[in-house]
Amino acid sequence: MAFVPKTWADGSAGGTPITAAELNRIEAGVAGVDADQEALAGLVSTQAATISNLTDTVTALAARVTALEGEPAG
Repeated sequence: MAFVPKTWADGSAGGTPITAAELNRIEAGVAGVDADQEALAGLVSTQAATISNLTDTVTALAARVTALEGEPAG
């Protein structure tokens, strides 16, 4: 569920008193963002490892192609 921000107004006439329910709503929003950030960091780490492996594979294939290009045609 997306976090829905609230527009706060100063003073008791502002209609936005600071209550435990409001503070808990904010805390839940922050916790949700933190959890999403941790999940995203895990995905980025996994993708970085995949890219590294692909780079190694491409480098090895390039070396093989270079070696094959140097062999006489059979």
